Amino acid sequence: MVMVHGDDKGLVLPPKVPSVLEEELNAAGFCAEPDMRDNYSPGWKYSHWELKGVPFED
Repeated sequence: MVMVHGDDKGLVLPPKVPSVLEEELNAAGFCAEPDMRDNYSPGWKYSHWELKGVPFED
């Protein structure tokens, strides 16, 4: 289930896993939404959300 692809910020999950985690987190009362845009690299997405001040973890 774990992909070997990643960057300095950590693990990159396969596309189907974030949607499952999203459902579990929303059911637990958290507000979760995966960034599924394919036209940006994971590093760009991390930077984008960090600059917005959105907390996230891998």
